[in-house]
Amino acid sequence: MQIKHLFIIILLFSVIVSAQNVNIPQEVKDSFTQLYPKATGAKWTKVDETEVYDAEYIVKFKEKGKSITAIFNPSGDFKMTKNSLSPAKLPKNITNYVKTTYGGSKISEANQLTVKSGEIFYEAIIKIGTEKISLYFDKDGEQTDKGSIE
Repeated sequence: MQIKHLFIIILLFSVIVSAQNVNIPQEVKDSFTQLYPKATGAKWTKVDETEVYDAEYIVKFKEKGKSITAIFNPSGDFKMTKNSLSPAKLPKNITNYVKTTYGGSKISEANQLTVKSGEIFYEAIIKIGTEKISLYFDKDGEQTDKGSIE
Protein backbone atom coordinates (compact mmCIF):
# COMPACT_ATOMS: atom_id res chain seq x y z
CA MET A 1 0.00 0.00 0.00
CA GLN A 2 2.86 2.40 0.83
CA ILE A 3 4.37 1.84 -2.65
CA LYS A 4 1.05 2.88 -4.18
CA HIS A 5 1.15 6.10 -2.14
CA LEU A 6 4.62 6.86 -3.45
CA PHE A 7 3.44 6.34 -7.02
CA ILE A 8 0.52 8.69 -6.46
CA ILE A 9 2.89 11.31 -5.08
CA ILE A 10 4.93 11.03 -8.26
CA LEU A 11 1.74 11.52 -10.26
CA LEU A 12 0.93 14.58 -8.16
CA PHE A 13 4.45 15.82 -8.76
CA SER A 14 3.84 15.59 -12.51
CA VAL A 15 1.22 18.34 -12.26
CA ILE A 16 2.76 20.57 -9.57
CA VAL A 17 4.43 23.78 -10.60
CA SER A 18 7.71 24.21 -8.75
CA ALA A 19 7.66 26.96 -6.19
CA GLN A 20 10.53 29.45 -6.17
CA ASN A 21 10.94 29.77 -2.39
CA VAL A 22 10.19 26.41 -0.78
CA ASN A 23 11.24 26.29 2.88
CA ILE A 24 13.13 23.00 3.19
CA PRO A 25 13.75 21.63 6.72
CA GLN A 26 17.43 21.29 7.60
CA GLU A 27 16.97 17.54 8.20
CA VAL A 28 15.80 17.13 4.60
CA LYS A 29 18.70 19.20 3.23
CA ASP A 30 21.20 17.22 5.32
CA SER A 31 19.83 13.86 4.12
CA PHE A 32 19.89 15.02 0.52
CA THR A 33 23.49 16.29 0.80
CA GLN A 34 24.61 13.07 2.47
CA LEU A 35 23.02 10.87 -0.21
CA TYR A 36 23.93 13.07 -3.18
CA PRO A 37 27.08 15.07 -2.35
CA LYS A 38 27.82 15.80 -6.03
CA ALA A 39 24.28 16.88 -6.98
CA THR A 40 23.87 20.08 -8.97
CA GLY A 41 20.92 22.29 -9.89
CA ALA A 42 18.62 21.12 -7.08
CA LYS A 43 15.05 22.42 -7.43
CA TRP A 44 12.69 21.69 -4.57
CA THR A 45 8.92 21.27 -4.40
CA LYS A 46 6.77 20.59 -1.37
CA VAL A 47 3.70 18.39 -1.56
CA ASP A 48 1.46 19.47 1.31
CA GLU A 49 -0.02 17.01 3.78
CA THR A 50 -3.54 15.78 3.07
CA GLU A 51 -5.92 13.49 4.94
CA VAL A 52 -4.38 10.53 3.11
CA TYR A 53 -0.72 11.49 2.55
CA ASP A 54 2.03 12.96 4.65
CA ALA A 55 3.89 16.03 3.45
CA GLU A 56 6.76 15.28 1.08
CA TYR A 57 9.74 17.18 -0.25
CA ILE A 58 10.65 16.44 -3.84
CA VAL A 59 13.94 17.50 -5.37
CA LYS A 60 14.95 17.36 -9.03
CA PHE A 61 18.68 17.54 -9.68
CA LYS A 62 21.53 16.28 -11.82
CA GLU A 63 24.28 13.93 -10.78
CA LYS A 64 26.92 12.56 -13.15
CA GLY A 65 24.93 14.01 -16.05
CA LYS A 66 21.72 12.16 -15.15
CA SER A 67 18.43 13.80 -14.17
CA ILE A 68 17.18 12.37 -10.87
CA THR A 69 14.14 13.05 -8.71
CA ALA A 70 14.28 12.14 -5.01
CA ILE A 71 11.54 12.22 -2.39
CA PHE A 72 12.02 12.81 1.35
CA ASN A 73 9.61 13.07 4.26
CA PRO A 74 9.71 16.14 6.56
CA SER A 75 12.04 14.33 9.00
CA GLY A 76 14.59 13.91 6.22
CA ASP A 77 13.98 10.21 5.67
CA PHE A 78 14.67 9.21 2.08
CA LYS A 79 11.65 7.55 0.43
CA MET A 80 12.52 6.96 -3.23
CA THR A 81 14.25 8.09 -6.41
CA LYS A 82 12.94 8.38 -9.94
CA ASN A 83 15.46 8.09 -12.80
CA SER A 84 14.54 8.68 -16.43
CA LEU A 85 15.13 5.76 -18.77
CA SER A 86 14.90 5.33 -22.49
CA PRO A 87 11.77 3.23 -23.13
CA ALA A 88 14.08 0.81 -24.97
CA LYS A 89 15.87 0.12 -21.67
CA LEU A 90 12.75 -1.19 -19.93
CA PRO A 91 12.72 -4.95 -19.36
CA LYS A 92 11.42 -6.68 -22.50
CA ASN A 93 8.50 -8.32 -20.66
CA ILE A 94 7.19 -4.84 -19.76
CA THR A 95 7.32 -3.56 -23.33
CA ASN A 96 5.67 -6.77 -24.56
CA TYR A 97 2.96 -6.48 -21.91
CA VAL A 98 2.18 -2.88 -22.92
CA LYS A 99 2.00 -3.83 -26.61
CA THR A 100 -0.37 -6.74 -26.04
CA THR A 101 -2.50 -5.26 -23.25
CA TYR A 102 -2.82 -1.71 -24.54
CA GLY A 103 -3.39 -2.33 -28.25
CA GLY A 104 0.12 -1.66 -29.41
CA SER A 105 0.39 1.66 -27.54
CA LYS A 106 3.87 3.13 -27.67
CA ILE A 107 5.73 3.92 -24.46
CA SER A 108 6.58 7.62 -24.65
CA GLU A 109 8.51 7.91 -21.36
CA ALA A 110 9.99 5.48 -18.86
CA ASN A 111 11.41 5.73 -15.35
CA GLN A 112 13.12 3.48 -12.86
CA LEU A 113 11.87 3.97 -9.31
CA THR A 114 13.97 2.83 -6.37
CA VAL A 115 12.40 2.85 -2.91
CA LYS A 116 14.25 3.13 0.39
CA SER A 117 14.50 -0.65 0.78
CA GLY A 118 16.32 -0.81 -2.56
CA GLU A 119 13.37 -2.45 -4.30
CA ILE A 120 13.09 -1.41 -7.95
CA PHE A 121 9.92 -0.57 -9.86
CA TYR A 122 9.40 0.73 -13.37
CA GLU A 123 7.05 3.36 -14.76
CA ALA A 124 5.95 3.28 -18.40
CA ILE A 125 3.97 6.27 -19.68
CA ILE A 126 1.66 5.69 -22.63
CA LYS A 127 -0.93 7.75 -24.43
CA ILE A 128 -4.38 6.40 -25.22
CA GLY A 129 -6.33 8.96 -27.21
CA THR A 130 -5.70 12.25 -25.43
CA GLU A 131 -5.10 10.61 -22.04
CA LYS A 132 -1.61 9.97 -20.67
CA ILE A 133 -1.40 6.95 -18.39
CA SER A 134 1.37 5.83 -16.05
CA LEU A 135 1.75 2.08 -15.70
CA TYR A 136 3.81 0.74 -12.80
CA PHE A 137 5.63 -2.60 -12.74
CA ASP A 138 7.72 -4.48 -10.20
CA LYS A 139 11.24 -5.66 -11.01
CA ASP A 140 9.80 -8.88 -12.49
CA GLY A 141 7.60 -6.97 -14.93
CA GLU A 142 4.29 -7.58 -13.15
CA GLN A 143 1.96 -4.58 -13.33
CA THR A 144 1.35 -3.20 -9.83
CA ASP A 145 -0.64 -0.02 -10.47
CA LYS A 146 -1.74 2.54 -13.06
CA GLY A 147 -3.00 6.10 -13.03
CA SER A 148 -3.95 8.99 -15.25
CA ILE A 149 -1.61 11.94 -15.68
CA GLU A 150 -3.37 15.26 -15.98
